[in-house]
Amino acid sequence: MSLLRQLRPNVTVEITQANVNEYVREHAEELSLPPDLSTPAVTFCRGHLEVSAHKQVLFASARVRAVLIPVVKNGRLTLEIQQMWAGPIPLPSYFHNGFADSLAAVVNHELDLAGARLVRIEVETGTARAVAALRPPDETPPQQSTN
Repeated sequence: MSLLRQLRPNVTVEITQANVNEYVREHAEELSLPPDLSTPAVTFCRGHLEVSAHKQVLFASARVRAVLIPVVKNGRLTLEIQQMWAGPIPLPSYFHNGFADSLAAVVNHELDLAGARLVRIEVETGTARAVAALRPPDETPPQQSTN
């Protein structure tokens, strides 16, 4: 593997919406979901992803949804919030409670463990493709941003 890393190849990983939803269901505590959210789901759409969950609002339950745009910055994934709603009602983006940052942190941590940096991410209906460059073993990962 060391020789392979010295060559700095790009690797492409394809992830399905079903795989991500299974992971989110099984590892919700790692994603720092607020306790008042239930049944989280991720939907891959062309160019963006939608994250949603049920939330109890006063005496009614509503599905809270956020449209996230994946962006690669310095070899790291960031998820920029484009829109949010509670049912049909638009919400300001600060209502995301850090979920977008938590989801990106999980991906970036896995990239660090693999000794890779993100080059490109493409989101299509039901599928996302990530292209990452392997780093030589002595190269340190980029500093985490505090966004």
